[in-house]
Amino acid sequence: MLRHYLNQVFLFSLVFALNACGAREEAPKSLFTLLDPAKTHVLFSNDLSETEAFNIVEYLNYYNGAGVAAGDINNDGLIDLYFAANQLSNRLFINKGNLKFRDITESAGVACPGDWKTGVSMADVNGDGLLDIYVSQVGDYKTVQGENHLYINNGDETFTDRAKEFGLQFKGFSTQSLFFDYDNDGDLDMFLLNHAVHTRASYGQAAIVRYSRDLHMGDRLFEQVNKDGQPYFVNVTERSGIFSSRIGYGLGVAAGDINNDGFIDLYISNDFHENDYLYFNNGDGTFTEKIRMAIGHTSKSSMGNDMADFNNDGLLDIFSLDMLPEDETILKKSAGEELMEVFDMKEDLGYFYQLTRNCLQLNRGNGVFSEIALFSGVYATDWSWAPLFFDADNDGYKDLFVTNGIPNRPNDLDYLQFIEDHTDAINTLGEGRISNATLIEIMPSQPLANYAYKNNKDLTFTNLAAEWGLDKKGYSNGFVYADLDNDGDLDLVINNVNDNCSIYRNNAEMLTKNNFLKVRLKGNQGNLFGIGARVELFTTGQLQVQQLMPARGSMSSVDPVLNFGLGNVNTVDSLVVVWPGGKKQSLTEIKANTTVEVRNVDAKTPEKAKISNSPGLLFTDVTDSIQGHFTHTEYSFSDFVTQPLLPHKLSAQGPKMAVGDVNGDGLDDVYLCGGAGQAGALFVQIKDGDFVNVPQKSFESQSEGEEIDAELFDADGDGDLDLYIARGSTEFEAGSTLLQDLFYENDGRGNFKLLRTSNPPPAVYSSCVSVADFDQDGDQDIFVGGRPTLKNYGQSGQCQLLVNDGSGVFTDKANAMGSSFQYPGMVTDGLWVDIDTDGRPELAVVGEWMGIKIFEYENGKMDDIAERMGLAQHDGWWNTISAGDIDHDGDIDLVVGNLGQNAKITATPMQPAKLYVKDFDANGKTDPIISFYKNGESIPFATRDDIIAQIPSLKNKFPTYESYAGVRAVEEIFTPAQLADAKLHKAYEFRTCIINNIDGTTLQLVPLSKEAQLFPVFSILIHDFDHDGYDDLMLGGNLYRANITYGRYDAGYGLLLKSKGQMNFAPQTLAESGLQVRGEVRDMELVKTPGKALIFISKSASKWQVLKEN
Repeated sequence: MLRHYLNQVFLFSLVFALNACGAREEAPKSLFTLLDPAKTHVLFSNDLSETEAFNIVEYLNYYNGAGVAAGDINNDGLIDLYFAANQLSNRLFINKGNLKFRDITESAGVACPGDWKTGVSMADVNGDGLLDIYVSQVGDYKTVQGENHLYINNGDETFTDRAKEFGLQFKGFSTQSLFFDYDNDGDLDMFLLNHAVHTRASYGQAAIVRYSRDLHMGDRLFEQVNKDGQPYFVNVTERSGIFSSRIGYGLGVAAGDINNDGFIDLYISNDFHENDYLYFNNGDGTFTEKIRMAIGHTSKSSMGNDMADFNNDGLLDIFSLDMLPEDETILKKSAGEELMEVFDMKEDLGYFYQLTRNCLQLNRGNGVFSEIALFSGVYATDWSWAPLFFDADNDGYKDLFVTNGIPNRPNDLDYLQFIEDHTDAINTLGEGRISNATLIEIMPSQPLANYAYKNNKDLTFTNLAAEWGLDKKGYSNGFVYADLDNDGDLDLVINNVNDNCSIYRNNAEMLTKNNFLKVRLKGNQGNLFGIGARVELFTTGQLQVQQLMPARGSMSSVDPVLNFGLGNVNTVDSLVVVWPGGKKQSLTEIKANTTVEVRNVDAKTPEKAKISNSPGLLFTDVTDSIQGHFTHTEYSFSDFVTQPLLPHKLSAQGPKMAVGDVNGDGLDDVYLCGGAGQAGALFVQIKDGDFVNVPQKSFESQSEGEEIDAELFDADGDGDLDLYIARGSTEFEAGSTLLQDLFYENDGRGNFKLLRTSNPPPAVYSSCVSVADFDQDGDQDIFVGGRPTLKNYGQSGQCQLLVNDGSGVFTDKANAMGSSFQYPGMVTDGLWVDIDTDGRPELAVVGEWMGIKIFEYENGKMDDIAERMGLAQHDGWWNTISAGDIDHDGDIDLVVGNLGQNAKITATPMQPAKLYVKDFDANGKTDPIISFYKNGESIPFATRDDIIAQIPSLKNKFPTYESYAGVRAVEEIFTPAQLADAKLHKAYEFRTCIINNIDGTTLQLVPLSKEAQLFPVFSILIHDFDHDGYDDLMLGGNLYRANITYGRYDAGYGLLLKSKGQMNFAPQTLAESGLQVRGEVRDMELVKTPGKALIFISKSASKWQVLKEN
């Protein structure tokens, strides 16, 4: 009997197991699986029906789509979904478990009337512990009618619209609502993001139109108050400092405490010409907009955005989307950057710097951001709508997902050309009119895949959409992440246009061994879900931060439960929660793969921290305490009119400085080079360490030219310091006397007289000066680097070697040293330094599209020994060079500043950037054709408009943008015969590097850390700033006057790299160092004083800055 029973049990078990195996889905192969809507029962599609009266032609936001909200509306522990539909009914789906849903829209009463719904948020508006729903709409526009709705949750899976009762029945052009406690009074207030439409009143001086309010347009801020015992929202927009104008084209709002002062700040993405807004919360019920003070540039057509700490440094970063295509064909056919004249005109009208690309604003602390989307690899995701940071694979770092696609592309350049060519037929009301339906039909259309970027944990991302199963093509808009099946990883829900919504199950729990922790917050009565709370999670060697703010991305709202990926960590060391208002609590030793509930009632108000004088800071800004002041001026000269394909201006290179004791009093003095039309300035140090400007008539008489570099040295052996000034700038025609360098003799008391000789110096474009006794005859000789003329970019500039006869009379002997020395390239800097430790200086020279050259003087010639010493295939866009014994091994090492890697153009030894130089159309100027590798092909960088502006005859070869968009090589633009005699430069390295000198025989290129690659470096100061016996590095740079197709390089705020010995450097944050240097730094000089040393910093077209060592 027992055996029979066991056999029966075994047989039953076997059959059950086999049946279970047959029923179980195959093991997932990708991180995400697209679920079948027939199985989830989530049948929703945001279908659009264009009419002649209302369409993309009449309403530019027609394809912006709509949002989705996730949240547990019935408190059953399962996350429910609410979808907004532009023209159809909104839908509410209850989660029944196992990724099955039920549509309860009609019974719940949330179908939502109105012609055009947009954004949706879930929040507990009335403080009863139930999530309510707020729907934004467009109303009173053309044929569209509607108003915003607030659906209050009744607790029985039904809702009642009480928007009017709560003061939130807004009618206008709404995009999204965001509920948050802006004044830390314990209840939820609401920011309403609205978008404008173009009218005649939309243009003009920013200071005027930005303050013109409108009934339907302009953002709103509503404060929650108590009215007759229930919540009521009062419009406090005007008194709060929030802009609410007819040019606020709001498409994204992100909220978070970006400066960690305990109050929620706001970032607003505005489409078109209006600035994005960055509102810092003042903590007194008002905001101050500070985009210009905090950020270098923004996206131009700003779409959705997100705010999160993606690099785990405890600071919230900001990401905003634009419409820059990654695909080369689409890119070359699409409208991109504005004309340079338009860019400059907008600046004159008071608008901020905008570039056509996604912007990733890295929070540097101290209230400033560095835009690094190019470095991070997330700058181009085509016509994008919503970004969200979340940890897709639970490895402890937030990944990035971006929705993408537009059904018809109104920015196609051939389409826009058709519009221009047929303007009369489009605008006429009579016979022959081209209908809107026809205009829409001829718009190009192409479905696109979304982007799924894995965080590489080094400030960069890799798009793994295909590998993760997220590369379905379509037109996706608002989306959310949510743990729909309660398995500890975040699933995705996407609202699509003209297609069923997409629900992707996350398979991380099956494919990885990574752990997680969920955090559920229980706030006070007015904010029961704890919106705005900051949660800090600490594990060994790592910090993660999330701030609960459900409304995010684009028109959407995520579940108010925080999900942290832990990687292989099994126990969280501690969890710190900082509640709105400042109460704080800490939990320790929390097991992974659990949900922890944190209650506000258990938190305590911490004691006020003692005020610190920041004793650890290495520097203090003392600019304003210096008696003398200097602001460099830069004449607005447009190089790009003459040379449309220049990557950056050649007319704005200075100013540099010279330091020395000019009056023999034992104190360092400073000379600063002047711009065109501005005399250089001599600042003499007085005994208390202050500086006074000592005007010199001889300087004033030569103010018309532009000074680039200067050197103080004893030219004539009389014991005082004379002054040599290199002049340049392509705003002056070749041969102009204003290009001649200047030499001033010192009378020993700091008074300078211009020396004129019978043989005037050549009128060439000088770039740098370096002085040394290279021929060992006891006097100081001069090297002067040379740049090309404006019309000959890519050709070598003429260098000079001014040999001193001992009395201060110089003769240029560069020609005798060999052509490779006299014309080495587009030189930017040169430095005499004893590389091989033989007691004689070699000359290190760097430049643009040049290798690093080391010239050794031997047998009357200058021979380049760089390659012999190990420097091969290192050509770059080098800007500056400094020298010092960095590793304390007895020889001199070099540090060379380069373009960096936060750039559109890239370069590696295997995939170099290329520059073809030739006067292809024989018009008297070279045509610089630049290409770089993209997806394995060396693609010409220039747009069709730019290359035709440079070489008009190419319009015949490429009559349309479509015909040019397919070009994948310079060889497809020019014939082999045309290219045969073109000069070809290659750049292999764009990183700023150390050149390690090994025993004076071998030079080794060592790239600096990623932080040093975020901006072009133009100045390097080597000094032991922390007095630990090791030389540290201070880097400065930026390049604002770049061709707009390349964009401004403005991510640098100065960087201090503290030496740890043996060529190891630790980048210091701005908060750690006290270093915060804005602008285009061109020189940094250490100046000794009776007290602490000062660091003088010169900047192009800006006021100098002076720092003091602490």
